[in-house]
Formats: sequence, structure tokens, C-alpha cells
Amino acid sequence: MLEFGEKATAWMPAKEDLINIGDSNVAAGDVLASKIFYTSNGTRTTGTIASKSSSDSTISNNVVSVPNGYYAASFTKTVGTSRTSSDLTASGATVTAPAGYYASNASKAIGSGSATTPNTTVSVTPTISVGSDAKITVSVSGTKSVTPTISAGYVSSGTAGTITVSGSNTSQMTLRNSSSLTVSGNTVSVPAGYYASSASKAVGGGTATTPATTITTNPTISISGSGVITASYSGTKSVTPSISAGYISAGTAGTITVGGSSTKSMTV
Repeated sequence: MLEFGEKATAWMPAKEDLINIGDSNVAAGDVLASKIFYTSNGTRTTGTIASKSSSDSTISNNVVSVPNGYYAASFTKTVGTSRTSSDLTASGATVTAPAGYYASNASKAIGSGSATTPNTTVSVTPTISVGSDAKITVSVSGTKSVTPTISAGYVSSGTAGTITVSGSNTSQMTLRNSSSLTVSGNTVSVPAGYYASSASKAVGGGTATTPATTITTNPTISISGSGVITASYSGTKSVTPSISAGYISAGTAGTITVGGSSTKSMTV
């Protein structure tokens, strides 16, 4: 401060202390808000860069927001609570995954269940057909609805509620006819098999004849008082019929019987 009567003198810096600000290219956005600088035209200016710290950053779900400004020190922000498979919970068919950061894949199994089809009997009436070649075909087809037995828990796939049965089978019978029959003596053999029509077989024909035979009998003669002569005769003889091998439809008697009478009147 000048005293009364003193002369004021101007202070001039030394040449080496002069600063050329004519080429300054600093703007307010390049300087912290708490700092003052001079522009190229000598205007005194305050910086506009806001000073920031970790407390200015925010977290929303899995996003960390860092507002613009100057951060004097590095910092970190942890997004959510670290989680693993052990944090998952299961209730019935629902798995709950709490919010947080999962550094690796996590999994949780729910209780296993089962779906089984109970033992079921399907009753069907088979269809049977017999061909002209003696082939028997039996076919079956049918369905029945059943209710699967379900136990609580996760079932990976359903079990059909309908049982279907079907199928067919064939069996070839031996086809027979009359030529299949054989004869031995008076025995006809009929082999097993399918006879599409009636069959027959004749056994060999035989004969039974009575040989020529002479029967000698003594007649009885009587003469009546009127002169009538009556001659009567009768007799039997056993004979053996002549039999040829084969079938005989009726037998021939082995005994021959003769008998009769005759009368003659004499003139008295």
C-alpha cells in the first residue's frame, strides 16, 4: 500500500517470466470444475469437468452405470450376489433361481416321477378263416384304453393310455381226398387232414355161392280107399358155401332143405 506522498510505480515481470497465452487451446471442458485458467484472449475461466468417485456410479440389475466426469482413482463395482447351483431351490415342478451373478452354469434337478401302464388284459374275438388249400388263418385285433399309473415327480415322456393288440397266424393242414384212403383187407385207413369234400373207398368185392348138391330122400307113399296115391318127401343137407375173398353184402345159408308131395288117383 502506498503511503501519502509516495509515487506509484508499475511492476513489470522480467522477460523470462512472461507467458504467451495467445496460443492457448484449453477449453472449460478440459479443466476440472475447481480449477481456474486463462484462455488465449486472456479471459479468466473456470473448468467444467466434474470430479467423481465410486459413489457416483449406480447398479441396476446387471448394469453398472458410470456418469461422465473425472475419477481420481480406479474402483470396482460388484453386480449382485455371487450364486451357484446350491442357491437354486425346487418346489414340485418349479425351480427358483434367485437374482445374482452366476459365474458358471447352474442346475437343479426336481424329484423324479414315473408313468407306467398297469397290467391289462385285452379280450378280443379272433377271426378264423379256412382257405380252399386247407390253410387256417387266425387274426386278432383290438384296443383298450387304460389309465397310466403316475407317481409324483418329473416324467420325461408320457406312457400311452391305449393298448393295441393285433396279429395273425396261419397253419397249413394236409389236404385230403378219396385217393388218400387206403384199404387192407376189410380195413379202410383214413389219414388225418382236411377233407374239402366227402371221400370214399371201396374194399374188394367177394362172393358166397352154394355148390351144386344132390339130396337123396326116400318118399312116403300112401293109398287111400278111393284109390288116391300120395307120395311125400322131405329132407335137409348141410353144405359149405364157396366164399371168395372180398366184401359180401349178404350171407348164403349153409343148409339146403327140400320137401313136397304129389297125388295121383287111380281108376277103381
